[in-house]
Amino acid sequence: MIVAGIDIGNSTTEIVIVDSASTPPRPIAWDRVPTRGRKGSADAAAASAVVLRRLARRADVLVQRVVIAPQHAVDSSTLLLPDPPRDTGRLQILGAGRSTPAGVGFGVGRPVAIEDDPITDGTSVILVARDPRGYRVTSERIHVWFEAGADVAGILLAGDEAVLVSNRLPSRVPVIDQVDPLLALSMILVAVEVSGSSLRELTDPVRLAALLGLDPEEHPTAEIISEQLRGLRDAAVAISPHRVVLAATDRTGGQVRFNDGSARTLLEFSRMPGPARYARSIRLPGSGSEQVITDSWAVDLDTVTDSAAMRPQAVDGRAIALATLTEYREDFIDGPARTLAAHLAVQVTRVATESRAARVGALTTPAARPGALILDLGGGTIDVAPADSAEVVVAGAGDLLTAAVAHLLDIPRGAAEWVKREPSARLDGPHVLVGEDGVRRFVDVPVPSDAVGALVVPGPAGLLPFHSRLAPGEWRMLRQHLKRAVISDNVSRAATDIATDVDVLLVGGPAGDVELLDMVVRALPGCVPGRADVAGELGHRWAVAYGLTVLDQLGESSVIS
Repeated sequence: MIVAGIDIGNSTTEIVIVDSASTPPRPIAWDRVPTRGRKGSADAAAASAVVLRRLARRADVLVQRVVIAPQHAVDSSTLLLPDPPRDTGRLQILGAGRSTPAGVGFGVGRPVAIEDDPITDGTSVILVARDPRGYRVTSERIHVWFEAGADVAGILLAGDEAVLVSNRLPSRVPVIDQVDPLLALSMILVAVEVSGSSLRELTDPVRLAALLGLDPEEHPTAEIISEQLRGLRDAAVAISPHRVVLAATDRTGGQVRFNDGSARTLLEFSRMPGPARYARSIRLPGSGSEQVITDSWAVDLDTVTDSAAMRPQAVDGRAIALATLTEYREDFIDGPARTLAAHLAVQVTRVATESRAARVGALTTPAARPGALILDLGGGTIDVAPADSAEVVVAGAGDLLTAAVAHLLDIPRGAAEWVKREPSARLDGPHVLVGEDGVRRFVDVPVPSDAVGALVVPGPAGLLPFHSRLAPGEWRMLRQHLKRAVISDNVSRAATDIATDVDVLLVGGPAGDVELLDMVVRALPGCVPGRADVAGELGHRWAVAYGLTVLDQLGESSVIS
């Protein structure tokens, strides 16, 4: 009999067609596509039927039976959390961490517009261009100040022209662009610094207080400012004529309620999620109602960036990466099966759980030991299937990692799927790559010039540029800290009461990540990890789809009426 196993996941759908006349079933054809629609929906089931028909035609076989598992969807997202206000007194950052500062040095002065008459009484000034005039006009006007003998300590520009303006100045002074000119001109005094490496003057709060004439009791506010600038190479800080008014923000919105009746804010939950299946409902920020859930996993990205010692403003960590396993409903069990039966006009059977199918499929790996622990890393969930106890399914896996990478690097999720998988390199020239290990490599095909200086990874159409402010080593450290927080810590949570001093076979899409074997060792002390090779030829992705056909052959599936 020709049988097809269909594994509809949160991210991808895997299908394996087998000949069940042999034991174990002999794989004939297999295919994988992105899941169309929400897992458990009629749309996702109907789309998988289309793929199965196409695969059967390609293999020239007639599928006589289809086997699936119950569907349980996971939502993975990032929730932005604005920083709580910090009292900086009269101090204010006008600009910092710009991509195109110019010049070098440090200066303090009174902000004045470049259109004003030059001040030649020895007063130090910070020239401010009130609108993007064009670098030629701006440079000519600044020259008037220099020729008049004014003490120009620095320059602030509204446009993105710092380098062009600086190259036309008679003297090297710090130039910072993309600054609000009206705000700058309303200040009493401005300090500007551009460094070749890291800021020195503006990151020393005592020095900053002295330069701007702060009172002794204002030194703590100088430290708040300096803390935000450490690791950067350019900044402009000003002293306002009045205390800065703080805008009220709420970083504690949303709530998670637990089985014991207690509750925590989302921020508290992200820092102390609790054991598997502990959360029972969630209320998202801005929502007045609670959603019943089966499990949830959350990661505070600020905590991740802090643990990786990221430079300020290199990435934006002000968010929570959140995965929620939806409430289990009866229509998850038989609804997709009935949809498939209607579209394919064949008998459809259902097994008990995906985890059971993953275990059976993984154990067809050559040299797999019967007592091995199976770890199914999917798009939405992590399934832990031991030999001698009940399986554990928790929310939070590959999709959550993708969402976190996309937010931190400010890139689309499609690009984040490629970026998260393996080490990066920096493109130092059209033909030169510098890897995370420091080794220089050469590429045969020249890369577009606008990608030079950016981090790149192999993508679907060649090298994929994705970030220009991080060094390869920085991204490596952040990526590994992120994988530990999203995947490794979640594996530890799921396997809390399970013996781990055994062989562990990884299955599912994320199992192909070159760094995850090491993460599993950290999460499950004493284990011997490896990737599954389902049926000795399918690799690690196909454990559930193939396992469905094995369970059907063993009589562990029931016909959907």
